[in-house]
Amino acid sequence: MVHRDLKPSNVMVGEFGEVLVLDWGAPGVGTPPFMAPEQSAGDVDGRADVFALGKLLEIVIRGSAAKPLASIRRHATEIDPARRYPGPIELSADVAAWLDHMPVSAHRESIGEWLMRFSSRNKTLLALVAAYLIMRVIVIFWLGR
Repeated sequence: MVHRDLKPSNVMVGEFGEVLVLDWGAPGVGTPPFMAPEQSAGDVDGRADVFALGKLLEIVIRGSAAKPLASIRRHATEIDPARRYPGPIELSADVAAWLDHMPVSAHRESIGEWLMRFSSRNKTLLALVAAYLIMRVIVIFWLGR
């Protein structure tokens, strides 16, 4: 895999929502704030791209309170390349899981986070259960008179 000079000015969203890289740059050369630490030594593989993508994600999620996204960003931008996602596909899989309200590999969720994620995925089911319970209370109250 050839490292791309991934930075905000080189990434664009196309007409159909596709992501386009506009400047491929020279292999191993990049923009310092988005470069993996090992890149300056010329030791570049897919994990350098993961680092740059993590830095882009940092910009995208700035101000977000979503802990799983912060965990994904931290995992992607680990200083030690061996601790990062092995490649962009694995990073993409965690972002897609978060978008689908599924657990992400980079984040150990608390019970509260699990409940929030469960409720966001099962709104209809929870609304039906709540409606059923409300009707049961009404019937019990009505018959108890």
